[in-house]
Amino acid sequence: MKTLLKPVRTVRKEIPIKQQILDLGGEWALRQAGKKEMIKATVPGTVHTDLLAAGIIPDPYYRDNENRLQWIGKTDWIYQRDFDTPPEFMKHEQIILQCEGLDTLATIEINSRELARTANMFRTHEFDIKHLLHEGRNTITIRFDSTIPYIKNRDEERHIPLDMAGG
Repeated sequence: MKTLLKPVRTVRKEIPIKQQILDLGGEWALRQAGKKEMIKATVPGTVHTDLLAAGIIPDPYYRDNENRLQWIGKTDWIYQRDFDTPPEFMKHEQIILQCEGLDTLATIEINSRELARTANMFRTHEFDIKHLLHEGRNTITIRFDSTIPYIKNRDEERHIPLDMAGG
């Protein structure tokens, strides 16, 4: 997951505008949905690497640890961080939040207001968030819902038999 803030200003094409970027990568906080305890997290990164770094889980690549860690994929996770919006950002017509690699079912909130829901890790998502920001301290929260219930619901809606050959 990579997140950037990019203010955008509309001007005539012949006047180049220097794009300003506030990289939201780095230290975030992570918690399991429904729980209050937060751990240090790194973005870009993954829930598994953050849990491993915090000493909460054993190495998933060692022996059969992967089997014992399946609960992680069945759990909803919340990443959160505060960031400061410089006064010069607020002078732009648009401020774009760019997210790459949101895996997969994500709900993005800015200052406790829902911005968007995504359902595809393999694309870049861009949103104008100027209306949700204020000068100074802001909070971004990204909730990642487990794909397991989503997949089960989709399968019930449009079940495709595994034995397509009829044999």
